[in-house]
Amino acid sequence: MHIIVYGIGSVGGFYSCLLAKALENNKEHKLSLIARPRVINALNTNKAIKYRKETNGEVSSIEKFPTDIFNYVEKYSELEINPEEEKVVLLCVKSKDTVSACEDIKTKFDENTTVLSVQNGVSNEAKVESILGKGSVLGCLTNVAAETVEAGVYLQIYNPVNLYRLQFGEIHTERGMERVNRIGEVLDSCNITAKRSENIVQDQWAKLVWNSAFNPISALYKATLGKLAKNPQATREALGIMAETTAVARAKGINISEQTPEKHWELTNRPEWASFKTSMLQDLEAGKELETDELLGYVISEAEKLNIETPFAKKVFDELAVNMV
Repeated sequence: MHIIVYGIGSVGGFYSCLLAKALENNKEHKLSLIARPRVINALNTNKAIKYRKETNGEVSSIEKFPTDIFNYVEKYSELEINPEEEKVVLLCVKSKDTVSACEDIKTKFDENTTVLSVQNGVSNEAKVESILGKGSVLGCLTNVAAETVEAGVYLQIYNPVNLYRLQFGEIHTERGMERVNRIGEVLDSCNITAKRSENIVQDQWAKLVWNSAFNPISALYKATLGKLAKNPQATREALGIMAETTAVARAKGINISEQTPEKHWELTNRPEWASFKTSMLQDLEAGKELETDELLGYVISEAEKLNIETPFAKKVFDELAVNMV
């Protein structure tokens, strides 16, 4: 199988390192990375992609994997693609870049290619299919707590059992599990915990409950998870947004538990996560455009269609918009 990681930010860089490590002495599968020029330049300079682990602020290990393990280019259209070979694309770009990335993929897309949307939110799969066609994408989520230290260097914050996994499944459930299981077996062989889901849409909404709250709030307060947990107002807002997102999901027929916000809070309010910066906070610090519309804005929009009040979500959304001007 040809595994292609499209977008080498925090999440894409993390999985690129795991795959490079697995394939260093295993040539059964191929690995290619699609990266921006600054990452390409870093890989050319360092001759390696680097990965380090950190627990409670202490660096426990540093690893690097030489660039001759994988191919790396700026565009999918530059890849050497074998039409008869099965290809899996881990799409790790920001939601705002989904369409342009898929237009690039389309230049060499074929029936043996499957996209895994390893992205925030629940609306990316529809964007992928609008460009590449129905059945081109699997719904996917990950709970990776990773950061970009610098181009080509990636940090893992905390690694309890089975946290760093890809959880994915067919969004069109009538297709069954054959493709999901086949891809999962390959990822398993690469030491990536690949959880197969029979209801990925429900799983993605359960994650959106967390993302819609902690990503925007961390950007608004410019704070790590630990600092948010110590701020009573931020805590109230996070719990409020999670409750509102849960209500929207349930009104849409997505069967997630009303206790989801409390469970998310229990898992988040732990000392191991205290130093973690959400992806939106990382984007803010890097001067990048935020995914506010794709996360909090999407929840507010869906709530309005269902006549559900979202005072906490609107408050944070409006305050974040003012602060970003």
